[in-house]
Amino acid sequence: LASGCLAAGGHYNPKNSNHGDITDRVRHVGDFGNIKQELDGTLEKVIEDKIATLYGTYSVLSRAVVVHEKPDDLGRGGNPASLLNGNAGARLACCSIVISP
Repeated sequence: LASGCLAAGGHYNPKNSNHGDITDRVRHVGDFGNIKQELDGTLEKVIEDKIATLYGTYSVLSRAVVVHEKPDDLGRGGNPASLLNGNAGARLACCSIVISP
């Protein structure tokens, strides 16, 4: 994202739902849970989802993945911000979701 992670906008939420975890019935389409950094500083997450797809109604193509500074409370923080963004803090890194040849 040429203009930084703020250009990613808010959570992908076309259903106007509360924030949650990828396994929750009620969640943003773009809620994919937390990632864990390994001791060597690397991280990896495989996402399999029945709502967000690469094609179709809830396609995530041309959207962004954003890594935040804090663990996401998955909408269980007990305050209004939790239901919007999981109280995950500042954006540390981001990238666009694209298909490359």
